[in-house]
Amino acid sequence: MLYKKRYIFKGMERWVGKTFSNLPISPNMWSIIGLVFAILAAFLIYKHLLAYACIAIAISMVIDIVDGCVARYKNMVTKKGAYLDTIVDRYSEFFIILSMLWINMPSLLFPPAFWLLLLLLGSFMTTYAKCAAKEKELIKTELRGGLLERSERMVMLLIAIAVGIVSRLYMAYIIILLAILSNLTAFQRMSYAWKSE
Repeated sequence: MLYKKRYIFKGMERWVGKTFSNLPISPNMWSIIGLVFAILAAFLIYKHLLAYACIAIAISMVIDIVDGCVARYKNMVTKKGAYLDTIVDRYSEFFIILSMLWINMPSLLFPPAFWLLLLLLGSFMTTYAKCAAKEKELIKTELRGGLLERSERMVMLLIAIAVGIVSRLYMAYIIILLAILSNLTAFQRMSYAWKSE
């Protein structure tokens, strides 16, 4: 079953790479386009146009898949490309979370700004825990895994914004859950790196 899933995933990845390779856009340019849509989503959130923001975020997430698929299909995978993709991911997440400070959510134990900043901290620390472990040579391979990686965080963030169209209370609940799980993921990675030496 696992082999079958991997085969299906590889087939989909190849199809995406082949399809989007027909366009005269480099993998790095796809990454930049994804960032543009994330910034557009942030602007739409700031303007309280949440339905349109969801569409922009979804497009940005799809493009985040496309850039890697195109790079692998065209044998254009480079360290600089991977580096750019990582930087773009951080900026994309930052702008979207930052824009949510202007959304009127109810205070649950703490003001909404606290939970959004905690979410931002968890997001960045999850990535930094991986980078620091590699930099300080605590691990030899890239540190991955945990409760929420970036793709899961973005999906939950998209769900939170979509839910916010009809209920700001439930939107706040999802943000709180996301903030807690993001930081737990960071601690998971730190714990793994600490024990690995």
